[in-house]
Amino acid sequence: MNLDKSDVKIGVAHELGCRLDDLLEGASKDLWRMEGAIQGLQAAASAIEQIIKQVDQEVDSGKLELEQASFLKRYMIRCHQVTVSLAAKTENNRIAQGGRLAALGQAVQVAKKFHSEEKQKAETLRVSLREKSTLETVEGEIEDRPPLSMKARRQLEDAAEDAAPKGEQKGPKKRPKK
Repeated sequence: MNLDKSDVKIGVAHELGCRLDDLLEGASKDLWRMEGAIQGLQAAASAIEQIIKQVDQEVDSGKLELEQASFLKRYMIRCHQVTVSLAAKTENNRIAQGGRLAALGQAVQVAKKFHSEEKQKAETLRVSLREKSTLETVEGEIEDRPPLSMKARRQLEDAAEDAAPKGEQKGPKKRPKK
């Protein structure tokens, strides 16, 4: 795994997450608008029903002739039907928008999860690279393996002492040789 590639993935995941979050916010605003439209259309249908009742009262009181009232009622009923139909259509659109909202919410969660996973991988890689850079060097070259264990270090020290000329040893050995 390359650290630069991981940083690019983190940046892309962040940018996609931000854009998806913006879409989620816009979708939720659209959902609120649709809910408001539904309430408005239902209120309009209710108002039209009240006007139809008022036309009936006008006929009963003799203020309107039957012919005029039937003409008015026919168009008022059509208006009512159109308004109810628009409210139902908007309700269907609101349900569909709720589905879009849920899908965008899941997409944002996927982007967040990918971002955090990739960030964790990158951090693990950085720690691993730091540890690798602190490895012991042998003849100026960096060894491509983990640090030596304490036992292996002692064995190397003992081998180096045995290989050294007898006159250069200073003091007794720290550990008896087995």
